[in-house]
Amino acid sequence: TLAHSRKLIHARAPPRTPRETRHASAQRLQPQRQPRALEASVSCHEHPPAVPEVGVYLHQGGYLHAISTPPARTPPPATSPDPPRRAEVLGIPLAVSDYDEVIEWMTSVIAAGGRGYLTAAAVNLVMAAQEDPATMQAVLGATLAVPDGQPLVWALRALGNDRATRIYGPDLMARFCERAARHGIPMYLYGGRTPEALTLLEQRLRDRFPGLRIVGGYSPPFRDPTPEEDSDVIEAIDRSGAAVVWVGTGQPKQELWMLRMRPR
Repeated sequence: TLAHSRKLIHARAPPRTPRETRHASAQRLQPQRQPRALEASVSCHEHPPAVPEVGVYLHQGGYLHAISTPPARTPPPATSPDPPRRAEVLGIPLAVSDYDEVIEWMTSVIAAGGRGYLTAAAVNLVMAAQEDPATMQAVLGATLAVPDGQPLVWALRALGNDRATRIYGPDLMARFCERAARHGIPMYLYGGRTPEALTLLEQRLRDRFPGLRIVGGYSPPFRDPTPEEDSDVIEAIDRSGAAVVWVGTGQPKQELWMLRMRPR
């Protein structure tokens, strides 16, 4: 985390050029930590230890079409409910919301048969998007991005969004698993350092949330998957009947993977 809280907007500061403003914002929003692959832990406390960021596909039998031209943003499908209100930080729209509202939205998308993907945006992802057009395209392609990093929440509040709260990826996953266990929502796990780590995560989730339906999982190689491997995974997910796919391969790798998926 940052050494201490600092205001990101100074009312009395002299006017800056757009380039200077962007550079100053980038300096203030430094990454808190590096993302790690999906691990066998799901936390539910305010200041958890360093664990992976996660993305989630609201699958419902197929994948969202990837956008082809940056920086266009992918609107939610017509049948899906509108996502929570968003506000931009460094060109990325982040949810001004809380866990309950986001989970209600996810559940409503599934109930409506909609599709989309959500990213829990850490500071390092937002900063990587400033330097890499492909990462920016993947983040803007998300149906919803939530502020995983606390500095992003400070930025949102400094811009006048007092309702902004941190939505930490592993906590979002844990809270949604609780809902999924009650309502029988089938889930698929994509990620993990090794197949053994993924199996351990699955077992811990089942132990913590009795009745949770985990209908499949895959731990991809550290290298980029081949088109044939992606096709095999997509077919396996489609056959599983999963409504939600949790993706934990590190940022921005997981956002790039979710972006390029096509319906089968």
